[in-house]
Amino acid sequence: MKKTLSFLLAFVMLFVSACAAASAADAVETGSCGEGVSYTLYSDKSLKISGSGKMSDYKNNGSPFAGKAVEKVVIDSGVTSIGNDAFSECSGISEVSIPASVTSIGEWAFAGCVKLKSIEIPSGVKSIGAHAFDGCAGLVSASMVKGLLTIENHAFDGCAGLKSITVPESVTSVGQSAFAGCVSLAAINVSAGNKRYSGNGKCLIDNDTHTLVLACRTGLASLTVPDGVEKIGSNAFNGCTGLKSVKLPDSLTDIEYYAFYGCTGLKSVTLPKNVVSVGAYAFAGCTGLESVSIPEGTVNIRDHAFDGCDKLKIHCAKDSFAEFYAKDNGFGYVTDTEKTGSETDDAGIQASLRELHDHFGENEYYDRYLIGNAIKSIGKWIVKRFRK
Repeated sequence: MKKTLSFLLAFVMLFVSACAAASAADAVETGSCGEGVSYTLYSDKSLKISGSGKMSDYKNNGSPFAGKAVEKVVIDSGVTSIGNDAFSECSGISEVSIPASVTSIGEWAFAGCVKLKSIEIPSGVKSIGAHAFDGCAGLVSASMVKGLLTIENHAFDGCAGLKSITVPESVTSVGQSAFAGCVSLAAINVSAGNKRYSGNGKCLIDNDTHTLVLACRTGLASLTVPDGVEKIGSNAFNGCTGLKSVKLPDSLTDIEYYAFYGCTGLKSVTLPKNVVSVGAYAFAGCTGLESVSIPEGTVNIRDHAFDGCDKLKIHCAKDSFAEFYAKDNGFGYVTDTEKTGSETDDAGIQASLRELHDHFGENEYYDRYLIGNAIKSIGKWIVKRFRK
């Protein structure tokens, strides 16, 4: 009996040792990736992050995982942050498990992980860093839940497969171009109770800054921008190739850079009377654009605003900045009305000089227009006086 027990005990110990040896053999690399945080890379291409505390921040693909054959990442509970550039350009990663203990996802953390198909952001995460998932072209689903506060600039830029997003009620900040390049985006939802953001399923509006931040990229043929919106944010409609018409509200004052870039389906746009500024590349690449009506009060049209709009004809007031811009950039134009007010009286000269004083230096086009307008006003005034 004793011999039998001894034999069984020896067998069990041998089996345990063999399993341990096999497990140890699976670990092909170990190391530190933060104070109190370590990693183990296994031969099955899985990577385990364990310990307690923050992962280190890296830059320029300097993390210990850069260039490694990693397909699955498991982060143990106790790790509190995913460092900058931690898994950037690990193009083989297709699965990531993030625990509730993580409170932040760093800048460029998963950028270029093109095989990553879905990601669940747990409630403990408060911030998603700039460019965190930039270029994750295979990402179809990104689940974000209550607890998240900030989505930084370009966080999901270039996630071409992402079809829908829901902004949780807790989110207080969505950065510029956070979802730029999400060409498959067909639904934008905002959870009930969010005090800063609202939407109608097709666009996201920042109620604090009165800015339309984002619009769907597919399934959007026409849109009436709600009253009260004062700005069309940068990249808001970038790449909406199916957009054929957009109605802008009278409350609108600014159209920011790249706002309608590449909206090849647009044929005509009427800028409301209160629009002051059109940003760089705002309508660039809108190859189907044939007509834009620009009000007299638009006094700032940035470089390349209508690049590639070879069919474009600008409708504007006579002697307005829009007319000057059209002439200077070789666009066809039609002057619909005379510029408001007289340039030949004292009040007209004073207005021209005041405009020159208040706005000179804002941009090259406008400077030249202001100087020319002031000279023209003075010249007309002199002619009128001599005729008397």
